[in-house]
Amino acid sequence: MKQKTLSRWLIVIIAITAVCIATVYALVPQWITYFTKEVKDSDASIWTFVIYTTAVPVFIALYQGVRIAMNIGHDESFTKNTARRLGSVSYLAVADGLFFFIASLIFRFAASGTNFAVAVGIVVFVICIFVAVIFAALSHWIYKAAELKEEADLTI
Repeated sequence: MKQKTLSRWLIVIIAITAVCIATVYALVPQWITYFTKEVKDSDASIWTFVIYTTAVPVFIALYQGVRIAMNIGHDESFTKNTARRLGSVSYLAVADGLFFFIASLIFRFAASGTNFAVAVGIVVFVICIFVAVIFAALSHWIYKAAELKEEADLTI
């Protein structure tokens, strides 16, 4: 597969992913209302706000993915800029998971939350840490490849 074709496919896949994620976030208020029938309306509103706040880093990460796909299309796969973008996705994943986990703890102890909220927060946090480790490793490898490419370009 040529780089331009790969770049276009990646952008299409990221766009489809963004639509799916936006759909899930659009359904969040109904899910919260359904699963928290015994919780006060103000708590459900807070949870909805927290969940929508977690969407911000997710869509920033998707934007970074589009930028990386564009770099691939311009034959700039192994650059320090691409490594920086992957590193930022790693930081976004940690921040998103940590925010969600802390919010679930606050909801549990300051509001009328349940242990289920904390369990969900832990699961989300672990998944986000897993994603962050993968993207940090990719960032490191791309950075090292960019350094090797710069050395090879200088020797030629």
